[in-house]
Amino acid sequence: MNSIFAIPARKVLSSLCIAMLFASCFVFCFTVQDSFAKKSSDSAKQFRKTTYALSLLHDRFTGSQGVKEAARFIHDHFKADFSNHKSVKTGIQSFLLPVTHFKIGTLKRAGIINQQPVMLPPLRLNAVTPPTTTKEGITGHIIYVKNGDLVEFNGKDVQGAIVIMNLASGKNWVNAAQLGASALSTLMTGI
Repeated sequence: MNSIFAIPARKVLSSLCIAMLFASCFVFCFTVQDSFAKKSSDSAKQFRKTTYALSLLHDRFTGSQGVKEAARFIHDHFKADFSNHKSVKTGIQSFLLPVTHFKIGTLKRAGIINQQPVMLPPLRLNAVTPPTTTKEGITGHIIYVKNGDLVEFNGKDVQGAIVIMNLASGKNWVNAAQLGASALSTLMTGI
């Protein structure tokens, strides 16, 4: 064959092999990608479901009922996931460690009989800050200073006062302390 259009059989065979290889890779890649996307989607759904279930538990600080429920929840999931593996043992390990126990504070106005006190749960920050209030409690007049900027204290008798400010006030609690407040309580507004 001396035609300019003639393609040697060897080149046709190698071209066909290369085309088959590309087609196989193309099909395989999309199959794997589709399978991976489905697994990824299932994982994301399971993650959201697990996160939601854990978020329904109460506070999960050390020593709380919520942390015990979370430990049981996680243990049950591990137990279910590894039930077919005889060499895997699951359990919950207990440790002795100090835990701060808080009592709920109350707020009530002096001189009013049969009033329902306002409950003041403690704020548990990421620091060891045990309460220092005596059994007798703290008495004083109450002032509200929004975000606790110095201008908010203008014209208010801060000395010995119980200052209430928004939780999103940053380090402005220092202003109340420097001006002589006897206590500070925060509100969840402004977050």
